Order: sequence, then C-alpha cells, then structure tokens
Amino acid sequence: MWRLKESESDPTATVQHEYGDHLVINFSVWESRETLWNFVYKSPHMAVLRRRREWFLRIADPYSVMWWVPEGTIPSLAEGMARLERLRAEGPGPEAFTFKDFYCSRETCSPAAMQPL
Repeated sequence: MWRLKESESDPTATVQHEYGDHLVINFSVWESRETLWNFVYKSPHMAVLRRRREWFLRIADPYSVMWWVPEGTIPSLAEGMARLERLRAEGPGPEAFTFKDFYCSRETCSPAAMQPL
C-alpha cells in the first residue's frame, strides 16, 4: 500500500493541489480490491466513514475512482484526476471504475487500460 502525503513528518497534513479548495485528496495504491475493502469497511476506519456527513457535503457526482496499475507503479495525482473525470463523463469501464461497478485485474490489465489518460 502507498498513500500520497503532503508531509512525511505530519501524516495529517492535507495534500495541497490545484483542483479547488472544495476537494480533499485521499490518494492511495492498494494490493487488491479485497485489501482496500477490508480497510474501508472492516476496520476502525468504518467508524470515521460513518461520520463523513459531519465534515463533507453530499455530492451527486462520483468522488472516488479505481483503476489497475502495474506492480510497483505510483500514479500521479493528475492521472487520478483524469481517471475521475473519465468515470464522471463515461461511467465505469476498464480504465475507471468503482467498488460497485468493479473490473477485475484480468479484464483491465491490458496495455490500453493501464495507459495514462
């Protein structure tokens, strides 16, 4: 697992970006869907997730996106934003998907699906 951090010395520092003040970035790479699912929904993280409406507004557009990358690859924040925009514009597909509309790695690890957008 890898997570984008603003500061190595302060793990709570908010990632600075140019995508607007309304957006908090949580950008990470996981070994598998299962390890991410277990962290999000089957760990102490769930207690925080249940309280998200205390801190964040509800939005209709997708606000998270998943895609497969070759092992050892660390995608850029720009790549993540491009994948999110693709998901919003075209819906889920091999290049940009969600937990609900998931594409397994065998379907998506073609060279075309893993190319930066």
